[in-house]
Amino acid sequence: RVQMRLCERRMRVAAIVFVAYSAGIVDAALNLTDVSLSPTCLSRNFSGPLKMIRYSDKSTSPFTVPYASWASAQVLSQVVSIILKEYMGYSVELLNNAGYSSSYPIWYMAGCVDPDDATCAVHDLSHPKVLTSVETWQYGKDKAGTLPVDLRPTLVQVYDYPTYTGFYVWEDTVNVAADGDDHLALDYFKAYDARLHEPHVYFDPWRKMLDLVPSNYIVRCSAMGPTSSFNRRAADYIKATNNTQLDCLDDIVWISPACRANTSKCVPTVVQYDYGKVIQQIFFLNMPAALVMVAYGTAEQDVVYYNAIHHGRFLFGWYQPDDSLIDASGRLPIRVQLPANNALEHSQGIFRTGNADFFPRNYIWNKLIDVDRFSWYLMSRMSFYSQDMDSMMIRSRQLKNQKLATDAAIRQSACDWITSNQDRWKSWLPAECDAGSYTSNLVDCTPCQAGRFCPGPLHEMVTCPSGSFCPFKSSAPILCPGGGTTLFPGATSVDDCTKCPPGKYDIAGACASASEMVGWVVIPAVAAAIGFMLAGYKGYRMINRGSGDSRRLIGAPTGTPACQRDLPHPLRRKYQVVQVLGSGAFGVVLEAWQMSNGTRTARRAIKLVHAQRTTLTAKELRRLDRESLLLSQLMQEKFIVNYVESGRSEDLQVYWCVMELIEGRPMDVVLNSHGPLSETHAIKLGLDMCSALKSMHNLGVIHRDVKPANIMRVEGSLIYRTEASTTHEGTVTGNLRTMQSQTGSLAEGEATKSIASKGIFTSQNGETTSESKGRREIFKFAEEKVDAAFAFGNGTAVQTVVSTSTKGAGHHRGRRGSSVTPSGRAEITYKLIDLGTAVAVGDAGEEDELASFMTVTQLEFAGTPAYSPPESFIDAKTVNFYSDVWSLSASIFHLVAGRLPFEVSSVAAAASLIGDMTKPTPAIRDCVSEEKRATISQAFAQ
Repeated sequence: RVQMRLCERRMRVAAIVFVAYSAGIVDAALNLTDVSLSPTCLSRNFSGPLKMIRYSDKSTSPFTVPYASWASAQVLSQVVSIILKEYMGYSVELLNNAGYSSSYPIWYMAGCVDPDDATCAVHDLSHPKVLTSVETWQYGKDKAGTLPVDLRPTLVQVYDYPTYTGFYVWEDTVNVAADGDDHLALDYFKAYDARLHEPHVYFDPWRKMLDLVPSNYIVRCSAMGPTSSFNRRAADYIKATNNTQLDCLDDIVWISPACRANTSKCVPTVVQYDYGKVIQQIFFLNMPAALVMVAYGTAEQDVVYYNAIHHGRFLFGWYQPDDSLIDASGRLPIRVQLPANNALEHSQGIFRTGNADFFPRNYIWNKLIDVDRFSWYLMSRMSFYSQDMDSMMIRSRQLKNQKLATDAAIRQSACDWITSNQDRWKSWLPAECDAGSYTSNLVDCTPCQAGRFCPGPLHEMVTCPSGSFCPFKSSAPILCPGGGTTLFPGATSVDDCTKCPPGKYDIAGACASASEMVGWVVIPAVAAAIGFMLAGYKGYRMINRGSGDSRRLIGAPTGTPACQRDLPHPLRRKYQVVQVLGSGAFGVVLEAWQMSNGTRTARRAIKLVHAQRTTLTAKELRRLDRESLLLSQLMQEKFIVNYVESGRSEDLQVYWCVMELIEGRPMDVVLNSHGPLSETHAIKLGLDMCSALKSMHNLGVIHRDVKPANIMRVEGSLIYRTEASTTHEGTVTGNLRTMQSQTGSLAEGEATKSIASKGIFTSQNGETTSESKGRREIFKFAEEKVDAAFAFGNGTAVQTVVSTSTKGAGHHRGRRGSSVTPSGRAEITYKLIDLGTAVAVGDAGEEDELASFMTVTQLEFAGTPAYSPPESFIDAKTVNFYSDVWSLSASIFHLVAGRLPFEVSSVAAAASLIGDMTKPTPAIRDCVSEEKRATISQAFAQ
C-alpha cells in the first residue's frame, strides 16, 4: 500500500510538470533565464476614451474587480482586467482591499458598506464597490446565502477545478517515513494515531517552529478574546469533545491531549487559518501535535509563514490552488488524506473529518445585466479548468523565483495564458458588430435602425441627437445642413431638418413660433378632426378607434406587404407587421416581429378575424375565446402551435390571436412536392400527433379537423418554449372547465363525460360505444408509444429550453457563443395547428354549434369531409375523441399511400359512401410493413 501511494504521488508530480512543459512555461531545469515584460498584453488599439460603467442615476465608474490576497484569485482578476481593458476597451480598476477574504467581494457586490457587518444593515445596491467576485471559495459561498434575496449577487459560473484546505507534509518527509522500519504513510491520517505509531521521529522538534517564526508573528492564546474565532471554535471543541484541556504552552503552543504526557513526541504543526477546526481534527484523530498559529492578513505575515514551512519538516496547513509552495527543485507538498467529509457534522460545528473539495465560483452584481450587457456576457461565460489553473500557478511561481515582484509575476502569468489560449477566451465575448450594426441578443449582428446610430463593436444603439439625422445603418449622426436643427431626437432623414432659429418651427417652409403654430396647425387640425367625426368617416373610425385596416387584405395573396395601420391599435407598439401569410373569407394571418424597446425579439403570426356583420356576435366571441384559451392551456405541449396573446378591438370588429410563427411547411404541400412519406417519417409524425391529441383530450377537447394541411413539418430545428405575454383588455382567462361551468353547460350528472386521461370514451348511458372500441385500442397503443419515446429519450421528444438571449422565440437557430445548450438533437418535428374547430365534450352550448359551425372552406360542416369519420356525416353531435383518431389515421394513410382512403369531395357526397367507409380499409402500398398497415387499418375500426 505504501509503495502504491509513492507511485501515485510521483505520477501527480510528473503530471504537473508535464502541464508546465506543454504550456511552454518551464525549461528542462524548471528555471527561466529571461523575463520579458510589456506594459500591455494585447496590442488592440482603441480610439476615444475607455468605456465606463454607467449606473441608473447616470453616474459612471470603471469596471471594479477585487484583487484578493491569494494567488489563484489574483491571476484570474488579472485575466479579467486584461480582457476587459485591452480587448474590450473598458476602464478597469483592481481593488487591493476588496479581496481580504472570500466573503468581502460578496458583501461589496450587495452594496454593504461594512463587509464585517453580518447583517449588511447599511447598504447601497445601486453603487456596488466591486462588480464581480472572480473566484469565491466555500466561505464566500456560505456568506452569499445569508444575504437578503434582493441584495444577493448572481451566481454565473462554477469553475472546473477543485480547491482544498487541510493538512500537508513535504514529499521528502513522506518518502523517508515510507522507507523506514515501520513503513509509515504520512500522507494518511491513520499514520498519526498516537495509540499505534510514533510519527514525530520523522519531523523536526516542535521548538524549531519557534526558531523560524518570530514571536510577534505568532497569535497568542491570551490575545484571542471571547469574540475571536479561536474562542468560538474552542467552545465548539469543548462541546464536541467534552475535553476542557485547552492549555497553551508559553501562551503560544497548544499541546494536543495525545502528547501532553510527553511533549517530545509532539509533531510540529503550524497553521494560518481554521485554528479552531484544526484542534478538533487533531483531537478526534488522536494526533500528537504541538500547534502554532501564525498571524495572517498581510503579505509580510504570509512571507514569514511560508519561509518557516520551506525550512522545516513540519505538518502544516495549506490550500490549493496556490503558487507559494512550488519551487524550482520540483519539491511539492503532499496532501494528508483525512476521513471523508461529513457535511452535516461540519454544519453543526463538529470537525472529526476532512474538508470537502470545493469548486470555486464567480458571482456578479445582480443588476449588471441591466447596466452593461457586454461585460455581463463575458462574466457569465468565463470558465477555467484544472489544467488552466495548474499552468498559471506554475508560471507565477517561476516568475517569482526570478525575483520578479509578486504583482508583476501574477500579471505576466495571466498574460501568458491569454496569449496562448485566444480561442478559449474569445468564445466568451459577445458579438462584435461593425459600425452601422448592433447586436440585440449578444450573438448576432443586425443593421442599425433608422433614427439611431451604431458606433461599432461592443456599443449599444444610440438615439440620434437633435440637430442630426440617422438613416438606416448609420454609424454616426449626420449634422443637418446649413446649421439646421430637428424638432425632435431620432430624426431619420434630411427632410426632418429645419433651418428655423431656436424657438421657431418649420411649418410648410415658414418659421413659426409656438403661438403661431396654434393658429396655423392646431386649430385647423382640430377642425378637421371634428369634421371627420361629424361625417362618421368609417375608415378613420375603424383605424383610430382600435380595429385597424386589415379588412383590405382579405383575399390578398401570400406575400402581400402589410403596414402598421393594418394592426388593431393595441398591437401596433408591440409588433412590427411584415406581410400577409394567408387570408380567408373573414380573416387574415399576418407575419410580424415582436418588438421590445425598439428591438426585434421574435417572429410571430397574428390571426385577425373580422366580424361577418357590424360587430362580432357573442357566439363568435365565445368560439374565438375558446380557441385562444385552448392554445394558452396547451403551452407545455411541444407538438401544438404556441400561444402568445389574444384580445379584441374596442368596437368589436376585430378579434386577434398572436401565435408563434412556425418555420415549416404544411404536410399537404410536402406530399405534393416530395411524394409519399417513408415509414420512419410516418411513425414520427404519428407519435408527435398522438402526443398533441392526447394533451387536447386530457382537457376534454376534440380538434375535429385533423388533416395534412393542419400538420406543420418543422425541419432541422429545436423547439423552444415561448412565454405568454401580458394580454390587453378582453384577453381570455381561466380554463375550459371553468368557462363551461360559468355558462351552465356542464350540468351535474348528465351529458357526455370525458375521461380522456384514461383513454376511455363513454356515451350518455355510461357504456363504452362499440364503434369507438377499435380506435380506443389503437389510441392506447399510440399513447404507450409516445410515453415510451419520452421515457427513453429516443429523439422523439426534444427538450424545451428558454434562452436568455432568445426568450420568447418560437424558433431558434444555433449561434456561436450561445449560452443555451439544448439536450436532444435537431430533427424533423411535426406540429398541430388551427384549433378553430375544436370543441369541449360535454358543453351543451358547443354541441348546438357542432352541425353549424363555420370554417373558411365549409359553411355547414366542421372539418374536412375527406378526413372526417362516418358518424360526423350522420349526426355531428356523436363526434368524440376517437373521431380525431380516425382523422389522424386517414391523414397518415394519405401521406403514406399517396391517395385518400375514401374519395369524399363534399358533405353531400359522403352519404352514398358511408357504407364503404365502414368496410375494411383499402390496401396501402407494399413499402409499408405489414405491422404498420395493420395498425393504420385498426384505427379505422368502427
